[in-house]
Amino acid sequence: ASNCSSGECSFAHTPSLNLQPGAYEWKVRADKGGGVFSDFSDNLQFTNLAVPLPATPAGKITSRNPKFTWILASGATKYRLLIKQGGTIFKQQEVTSPVCGTTKCSFTFPTSLALANNQYTWSVQAYFGFWGEYGLFKTFTVLNPPVPKFPAVSTTSANPKFIWTKVAGQTKYQFILYDGNNQVVLKQMIAAPVCTTTTCSYTPSPVLGLKNGAYKWKIQSFNGIWGAFSGLKAFNKVNPPAPISPKGNVYTGNPTFKWVKIPGASKYNLVLQTATGATVKSLEIPSSSCGISNCIFLPNPALGLKAGSYKWRIRAYNGYYGPFSSYMLFTRK
Repeated sequence: ASNCSSGECSFAHTPSLNLQPGAYEWKVRADKGGGVFSDFSDNLQFTNLAVPLPATPAGKITSRNPKFTWILASGATKYRLLIKQGGTIFKQQEVTSPVCGTTKCSFTFPTSLALANNQYTWSVQAYFGFWGEYGLFKTFTVLNPPVPKFPAVSTTSANPKFIWTKVAGQTKYQFILYDGNNQVVLKQMIAAPVCTTTTCSYTPSPVLGLKNGAYKWKIQSFNGIWGAFSGLKAFNKVNPPAPISPKGNVYTGNPTFKWVKIPGASKYNLVLQTATGATVKSLEIPSSSCGISNCIFLPNPALGLKAGSYKWRIRAYNGYYGPFSSYMLFTRK
């Protein structure tokens, strides 16, 4: 059935004809009733132009102001973006100067959309002297960016392992490491991080060889587009914990061990060996054994060391264990 008014009639086909881009022609005739029809009209030609198709963002992203990319519609002079949150229009924007290549166009809002963590849908329509239809809608979900975890506060490793929170749906990550003068030490894209259910990690190769000093780092994730960077995580590269005592001659079978505290370390691993390298004891010691600058630990149960030569070393744990200190030697008299 057609809708007629003021000498003109119109008709919209249901379901959609889903016309592909190309040239078409159409004609019409009137039903006079009783099975009697008028002659067909002359053919009227028209060209169905391409509908722009949204590309990215899609899926899970970590950008609050993503770059919108779509397949261009040949002959279009401008576009209009439509972003919805649920059934509500969040933003509608006419784009008169998109950045277009041979197959795609893109646009980034000059004033951040400041998208909250939520699910959104978006589409785009093209203008050919008239506005075409919106294309398909793409869905994307905004998540928090990854959070850097370690190194933090301090590390005793010259080539620390970088650990951050895993973000669902991301295909790669990138981190930037700065020195204390804000100079970039390393900018690294990581296509295959080592991930658990909650965190991802990367150990630089070739090794960084960090010198003692102040550093900071941040990370971002990628799923079709690069997301926002995390906040900066600061840390200091320091030497491994230095043994203080026992050393030299000792006159007890259960000496008290003392070493330099590492800021931020949550525990320590002390390894005691004979002078020839046989392990006597490997102890895990909580940071509660530490004061302001040093840590002190008296083994319990007692070691019961016999007379002879021994050596010991220690390492700190801050997200993971760093390298061991040098050995300190002592002799049980």
